[in-house]
Amino acid sequence: MKAYIQSKTNSKTLDGTFQIYDDQEQKMLTLRFSKIHDPVRILKNKGYFACTDFEVVGEPGRLYDLDFWLNPKAGNLVVTEQKVHKHPADNQGNKTARYTFKDEEIVDLQ
Repeated sequence: MKAYIQSKTNSKTLDGTFQIYDDQEQKMLTLRFSKIHDPVRILKNKGYFACTDFEVVGEPGRLYDLDFWLNPKAGNLVVTEQKVHKHPADNQGNKTARYTFKDEEIVDLQ
């Protein structure tokens, strides 16, 4: 997961910025990696699943929760899907969910 994030940032470390298009807000987000939530899980028929926090560049405490799905390909795990799970509710690290999981399926909340 960290290797994927590093490959998509504008530097070779996790200090660089990461961009993802937010289809709900219809804009490109510029974020900085904060952490990977434990544990990384395996979801039936979807592969490995990693939940992460990214901070909005220039706005300390404003966190997005991004979800990544990874699957084996040629002996490596590759990211096959990425999605904004939660967006910042405030600058205290609180977030508002856009979807939840029911029996490992995504259910929209909005």
